[in-house]
Amino acid sequence: MSENNWMTLKLTRLGEQTDEYVLTRTLMGIFGDSVEIFIPYNSPRTDYSKRICVLEGYVFIRTNLEKFKVVALNKSYYFERLNESFAYVDASHVLELKEKLQAMCEEHFSEGEYVLITDGPYEKLDGEILEVKDDHVIVLVSVRSRIMIAPIPKVSVIRYCP
Repeated sequence: MSENNWMTLKLTRLGEQTDEYVLTRTLMGIFGDSVEIFIPYNSPRTDYSKRICVLEGYVFIRTNLEKFKVVALNKSYYFERLNESFAYVDASHVLELKEKLQAMCEEHFSEGEYVLITDGPYEKLDGEILEVKDDHVIVLVSVRSRIMIAPIPKVSVIRYCP
């Protein structure tokens, strides 16, 4: 296997319904910290029904695969059983998928828009966007009788119509 190739693992039905955290922990439990993992979907932590997916049913890993780890993978409920042959894809294809996923996840917000905060200490509060930065928005939030200005990551807000 070349260092520029990623091994493709097909997910079982249970694996497809599992969030990224569990799949990542499972793979790291098998391979340790030496594994690089790409799961081609992204779910907001609070609502898994809003999953953004570029390639359903697969996980890509880059690691040194040893025989005993194949046995461990085959015992997992999340991955299809492996034979002696493995499917590999070039790193350029995985990079394309990563870029496509990032573009699909990026929300384009504008000043003056109302948003609902979906994660963090201001979860379930709404507010008005005052400023848009690269990775976060500055939101005017009203908590009881206090008005606060808070930086919120873009992945933690959705558009909201008050």
